[in-house]
Amino acid sequence: MPDTKLVGAAGEHWVCSVLAGLGWSPSLTRDGVARTDVLAENPQTGDTITIQVKTCSHGGRNWPLNKSARELARSPREWFVFVRLDQTAWDSPTGYVVPRNHVVGGAYLNWRDYRSDPELEKLGRRSGSTWETPRLPSNVVEGYRDKWDLLNHSSNGALVLLPQRFKGLLDEYRSDLPEHHPWKVKLPRWGSTAD
Repeated sequence: MPDTKLVGAAGEHWVCSVLAGLGWSPSLTRDGVARTDVLAENPQTGDTITIQVKTCSHGGRNWPLNKSARELARSPREWFVFVRLDQTAWDSPTGYVVPRNHVVGGAYLNWRDYRSDPELEKLGRRSGSTWETPRLPSNVVEGYRDKWDLLNHSSNGALVLLPQRFKGLLDEYRSDLPEHHPWKVKLPRWGSTAD
């Protein structure tokens, strides 16, 4: 089992490397900043973005979301980058660039879907899952793979690239979304993703 601090540091440094290659001026924040691991400025436009990085080792299929990761965006320039490291250190990781509010909405809908699966009750696992300890599976964010271009725009207008089946989940659980989630007031625009 790799050291989780080292795994996290590898993901954060990789994100900074990609951002620098894309023309952003990134910097790592100090430990203890709850919602932001990377701050970056676009020197040409003056835009600043904040990124919370979640990293898993090779073979990892999901990322745990702590309390700060379940908080809604305070600005349209807040993002997550979910990183899956490759098997060898010299191979490039995989990154999923997701608007913060899409993470909160997607994680909630995925949790509700998990909780409603009748097969889980047979296994006795349904009672062990709570909204306080959700995990975001990689198949939920697959539509956001390598979407670094999203960072050049406001996250408020970003198409939702969650699995298509989540549209039905949103219809069913929209009123139950976390308080003040923008999808409770206005349905988002969906992009094309595989399910």
